[in-house]
Amino acid sequence: MRVTLVHDESDLLALRGEWDALLRSSRSDSLFLTWEWISTWWRLYGDGRALHVLSARDDGGRLIGLAPLMRVHRRLLGVWPFEALEFIGQGADVTPEHLDFVAAPGLEADVVEAFARQICACEGVQLVDLRPLSTVSPNLTYLERALAPAGGQVRRVPDSVCPVLMLPDTTEQFLQSRSRNYRKKIREYERRCARDFSLRLRCSLTAAELHRDMAVLIDLHHRRWQGRSRAFESPRYVAFHQQIAELAFERGWVRLFTLEADGTPVASLYCFSYGDRYYFYQAGRDPRFARHRVGLVIMHRVVLEAIKEGARVFDFLGGREEYKYRWAESDVTCVRLQYSNSRAVQTCVMRGSV
Repeated sequence: MRVTLVHDESDLLALRGEWDALLRSSRSDSLFLTWEWISTWWRLYGDGRALHVLSARDDGGRLIGLAPLMRVHRRLLGVWPFEALEFIGQGADVTPEHLDFVAAPGLEADVVEAFARQICACEGVQLVDLRPLSTVSPNLTYLERALAPAGGQVRRVPDSVCPVLMLPDTTEQFLQSRSRNYRKKIREYERRCARDFSLRLRCSLTAAELHRDMAVLIDLHHRRWQGRSRAFESPRYVAFHQQIAELAFERGWVRLFTLEADGTPVASLYCFSYGDRYYFYQAGRDPRFARHRVGLVIMHRVVLEAIKEGARVFDFLGGREEYKYRWAESDVTCVRLQYSNSRAVQTCVMRGSV
């Protein structure tokens, strides 16, 4: 096995075909680890950071492992500078979940061990700070095991929680699995909407529709939250989602739904369909239609659309907001894994101040 360091953006861009092929074959497959997500994040948020992507190849030159990392300048107690290794995508205002190393099936232990050796030998790095790592990651145990004998301190702490709904084969099975109260309320909201206007759920089908509907989503999100949400506030956040939505549209991954009342957009739901998973990322709605519960109506209809597409999991991503548990029935927990061989950094890590 040969491990090399990718620190030039052109080399990252050149990995595109191999990257996604390896990811799709791996047990770490996630939207947030795709070349599209990683490269777009790096292009918009990478300033002040240094690429530190590790790639592993077998003797035949086949790509068998990736560690999508970056070097970040941080300060201890806000004063003393030091360097840390983090996942690309970690931090900033774009919030990913399920970050991880990527390894060919059956080679996880060997690949992770090789990456751990490189990480521990990385000159100038005093902290490895990896989050959010899913607790169902095939690499988590291997990573802890590989870092433990390296002479530093390994710490695992809870990070985020992703509510999830396991989807049945049919919409009929889904409705039967819901409580009587759920079915009653949804019917009530649907009837109220039908009584007062003509309701239509539409998914963006062309690049032009996607561009227009993204602007609608942003407007409805701002109307809903009135400045109380960080989403779509910064120009970089808006640019990121405009660009990632376009790339995801080309790959058939994006699902941008708009609920219209008599042709007027009243709610939006921004999702991704990747593998067997639907990811719910962001939403917006017009507060003037609050009594019609258009937010609940659009979510219900989109869950039905996910089932029709054959998705097996509806992932609400990070955050335990109460409304998610109208649908979600279980959680996927994520952790923060930290490793340091510096006593000063270790002390701050244990105190939770790093």
